[in-house]
Amino acid sequence: MPICWHKLERSRREIDERLLQPPMKEFTRSRVNPRNMANSNDRNVNALGEPVWVDVLKGIRTFLVLLALVAVVGGGLGIAIIAPWGRASPDCSIFCVIVNKLKDPIQWSELESKSLTKEMISDVEKEMSYLSFSFDMPNYKQHRVSLNKEQYENLIKGINSPIEEIKHTVTGIELSIIEELYLKIKSKEYKNIDDRYSKAEKLNVFKRVFEQRKDIVLAKLYGIKRPEYELAAEQGDANAQYNMALLYQAGKSVPKDPQMAEKWYIRAAVQGDVRAQYNLARMYYDGQGLPQNYGAALRWFTKAAEYGHAHAQHSLGLMYYKGQGVPADENIANKWWKRASRQGYSVDDKPSSADKPK
Repeated sequence: MPICWHKLERSRREIDERLLQPPMKEFTRSRVNPRNMANSNDRNVNALGEPVWVDVLKGIRTFLVLLALVAVVGGGLGIAIIAPWGRASPDCSIFCVIVNKLKDPIQWSELESKSLTKEMISDVEKEMSYLSFSFDMPNYKQHRVSLNKEQYENLIKGINSPIEEIKHTVTGIELSIIEELYLKIKSKEYKNIDDRYSKAEKLNVFKRVFEQRKDIVLAKLYGIKRPEYELAAEQGDANAQYNMALLYQAGKSVPKDPQMAEKWYIRAAVQGDVRAQYNLARMYYDGQGLPQNYGAALRWFTKAAEYGHAHAQHSLGLMYYKGQGVPADENIANKWWKRASRQGYSVDDKPSSADKPK
């Protein structure tokens, strides 16, 4: 077979050209130079030949970064948990929330005077510790009030200081908060509180002192006055107490709070407000923000039904029919249903025979 010399020559030239080209750079993983590696017997340096204290600083830096992350995330969660816990928080700045929970509202170090001895201060401090008294910020959410740092500090200062509206009944001297509390705990009324309810009643005495002073100071400093219906509720007006309970149950103008709703419903219910009796019974029956309690529901449905509340009469009939909180009794159930129907109440949800307890 004849040799094609020109093809052979061309192939040779191509091979020569390839050999003359510079080699392509390879991307290789960087390696530590063995010369820079530390002697394994040298305990003062790490594997890279760096001093050991460098590793310590790196560890501290990592720890501080993690600590900062925990503080930021955990702090946010903490405030989220604290805020609803004290009724103070919704109407108070973040500063206010934290200080309210961590700082004693009474400035003990600034109280001693000629009329206020260390012994008097000590007696009040011990009583507060025994009662585990916690100072609550004012609930003025409906006025969109948010106390900043300066306002909060002025409030605390005003509460501690002597107030013109609160004077000694004999001397007529304006009283500081400790002087007022000291007179309270030394009074016959305080000492004669029934032992069965001693702690709760004494705690209420302290709360009333703080609430009164707080209201006076807020009104003086910032023109913040409590709503008339709230004052009326605390003074015993059943209708105002019922309306307060509605606000807390629905979360209108104030944070939604079933426990506060229960408190105000009870105050109105014991005074014979039939609306409060029925609503309270429904809260217990349905477990609306409270533990379900058929016994309590039966009691308040009965009171409202006896006052002639048609819805309560029907609900009471259902409880007797189903045997909820009471032995089942169809005769009593029918009695209450008849009373409800006489008032024009339409018994549309009367249970079927399938609902009857066996």
